[in-house]
Formats: sequence, C-alpha cells, structure tokens
Amino acid sequence: SDPIQNKILKGKSLLIHRFIEGEKTMKTALFVKALTVPFSKEVFQRIKEITDQQGISMAQWVRVACEKALIEMNTSQGGNK
Repeated sequence: SDPIQNKILKGKSLLIHRFIEGEKTMKTALFVKALTVPFSKEVFQRIKEITDQQGISMAQWVRVACEKALIEMNTSQGGNK
C-alpha cells in the first residue's frame, strides 16, 4: 500500500505530508482552482519572510495553512470531512 495514501486516509492531506517530509516542489498538477486573497502589508511581509527561510512558495505555504485550519476545524467539530 502507498504510504502517502495511508496518511491521507488517516486524516492528513497530501500537501501537508509533502510539506512535513520536506518536499519543496510539486510534481503533479494537484491544484486546479485559483483564489486571489489580498493581505495587509504586514501579513504579506511575514509570509514572505517565512517562505524565503523555508525555501517554498508563498502559495504553497498558504495552501498548507488553509489545509491545517480545515483539519483543525473538522477535528474540533467532531467531523471527518
């Protein structure tokens, strides 16, 4: 069985798995919907500093942050969506 699929089935997303395991590049087109989100200058600068230090794109960082928030929300609501 595929270890990545097992992590997804246990409630961890593929993106978070790749981020935690240190994969810096996406190899397949996993993302098909775009969303433009305006940030304050301070928030944008902080995200830029973090992503520069980690060597990842800002988009990848935002995707991971959103997925973590959704997982936490589902957990706190007792759901497995």
